[in-house]
Amino acid sequence: MAAGAPTSQLSLFLETARHPERRVIAQAEFNVKFSAARNAAFIKEKSVLLLMRELRRVAGTGKLPKPLKAPDAVQALRPPGVFRTGRYAAALTKNIAQRVLKSVRRASHQETAVWTLFSGRGAIDDFDPREAIEIPPTDTAIKADPFLFHHEGRTYLFYENYGLGDTKAHIAVGEITRSGFEPIGIALGGSEHLSFPFVFREGDEIFLMPETHQRKRIEIWRAVSFPLIWEPYSRAFEGWSTADSTLFKHRGQWWLFTNLSEHHAFEDHCSALYAFQVDGPELKRIVPHRTNPVVVGSATARNAGRIFSRHRRLYRPAQYNAHGIYGYGLNIMEIEHLDMDDYRETCVRRILPDFKPGLTGCHHFDASGSRYILDARLNA
Repeated sequence: MAAGAPTSQLSLFLETARHPERRVIAQAEFNVKFSAARNAAFIKEKSVLLLMRELRRVAGTGKLPKPLKAPDAVQALRPPGVFRTGRYAAALTKNIAQRVLKSVRRASHQETAVWTLFSGRGAIDDFDPREAIEIPPTDTAIKADPFLFHHEGRTYLFYENYGLGDTKAHIAVGEITRSGFEPIGIALGGSEHLSFPFVFREGDEIFLMPETHQRKRIEIWRAVSFPLIWEPYSRAFEGWSTADSTLFKHRGQWWLFTNLSEHHAFEDHCSALYAFQVDGPELKRIVPHRTNPVVVGSATARNAGRIFSRHRRLYRPAQYNAHGIYGYGLNIMEIEHLDMDDYRETCVRRILPDFKPGLTGCHHFDASGSRYILDARLNA
């Protein structure tokens, strides 16, 4: 924190009698908190998550994990000196003052995160955000978490919608036309905050799975009269705090990816990705992956859109939470291996909020046909 690092690095080491030198067997990155004390407590909690996952892996395979790095590549960190400690103290004072001011402004409905949308032509493996055209927000229609859906020759846009000063959002829908964007109406509302309107098709039916973590469950809705009238279809994970869930098929098998918060000291949906085999939208059969959570670390764990299959390669958009900012950047992760015994992915691209002027974050991507869309956070 004294050095102003974008993330906090967590490493799990293995030492044995035969090899007493330190060897890294697992790593994760976490967004930096506003104080060193809170950061340390957060990292300690997440270290349990990482350790338990690796112990389950050892129990399942009967083998110790292979090192990720050579012993001489492991560098010991030194405590900060007087200058860095003083700089940290000044930064902490500033952070606390900013947090207090934000709390006051939010309580008086004066503080609202403003997101905007950018759309263009391209796919997940070749889009260029610098060429995107903005779909700007208004005071009553701030748009985030966009999902595109092509239906009967028309391209619909589902999104989280709220206005300045609002404390919750609903799911709205509009249409992308040749002349721009045309709002249609509210798809789903209610007394709780709704976001991440993952819309998908299975057979002849259309489904919507929004984020409903305030209701402590996953809900799937079925279209009665698309795109505005929906009915409850299924639910799962009653009592669990889940976020940004997505369903997809891989080699004939349905998978559910969700960001689950199992630790209550810090209700955090950015640090762990869980995978489950399911029976499809019915969600009657749910089997957890043997190495859950399959991804640990807020730099790559949180979903940022649907899973894409393109040219026989599988891609997962993921948030890059860093620099103390939620939704600072966007990762394009390639899923290299997925079955019930193992999960591996690698980051093949990272989008930072520098593709247009005046941005402080970007944290969601979707595409349909030849069109893509992403959101970006504007400077306050």
